[in-house]
Amino acid sequence: MFWNEDEGNLIHEGQHYVKKDGQDHLEAKDLMALSDAFKKADDNHDNYLTLDELEKWIATRISQHLNDGEADAKMVFLSADRDQSGYLSWEEFKVWQQRHPGKASKSRSPTVKEGSNEETMREEWALADEDKNSFLDKHEFLCFRHPELCAVTLDQLAADIMKNMDKNDDDKLTLDEYSSAPPGQVEEGFEDFERKFKEDRQKEFAVMDSNKDGSASHDELRVFLDPRNHIHARADAEELIDAADGDADGRLSFSEAVKHFSLFEKSKLMDVEDVFHSHI
Repeated sequence: MFWNEDEGNLIHEGQHYVKKDGQDHLEAKDLMALSDAFKKADDNHDNYLTLDELEKWIATRISQHLNDGEADAKMVFLSADRDQSGYLSWEEFKVWQQRHPGKASKSRSPTVKEGSNEETMREEWALADEDKNSFLDKHEFLCFRHPELCAVTLDQLAADIMKNMDKNDDDKLTLDEYSSAPPGQVEEGFEDFERKFKEDRQKEFAVMDSNKDGSASHDELRVFLDPRNHIHARADAEELIDAADGDADGRLSFSEAVKHFSLFEKSKLMDVEDVFHSHI
């Protein structure tokens, strides 16, 4: 059933749950989803989530998502490769897509979804076709279907970041370059935001600079951007704690999570797939 808070500040009204003061109206299905994620993350079953528990569960969800993505791409490739050649043509994929109209939307590529126009999908196909022979092998199809698992995607993302942030064009990032706030005067009231931005970037750079030479190369940036990198789960967990820990005790109660449901709903704690692909 639903979480039993010691505070007793959640009551049932038909198919909805509300706080006693009438705020934070949630449908039962949303509360059930949050409760399920909270319970799974709560390793010691004390009805609180610590930073370490959040990090561990988010890392688990990321790993599950990536493993599911690999399995999905393999299954679709084998099904669509009708002649078993080991290469998939666009025509073969289109036939598979027509035979499985609901499954195209299960792709986690931001463009390979039901409703995407064919021109956009062909552009994604061409991008994944590393050897430019118009066919995709199993690895290339994985990049087409799940770009977050593809080294080419990470390489391009790293190159784009390097191009935008490498002010002196020396093909490496310094701490100052990486932690610089966007240009412009900081508006009144946003000083804390700028300070937090720089602190977070400094923490990221310390991890990114793996050889500790004071700069980050393209390869170091690419490794850092890999979704399997532990720092991403840690950063996501810290964000949830910072935003929802109302009593500043370093842990989250279920009622605190309920109060910030919109934040949790869009986090990797509950919806790792959409979070991944909204950032690719």
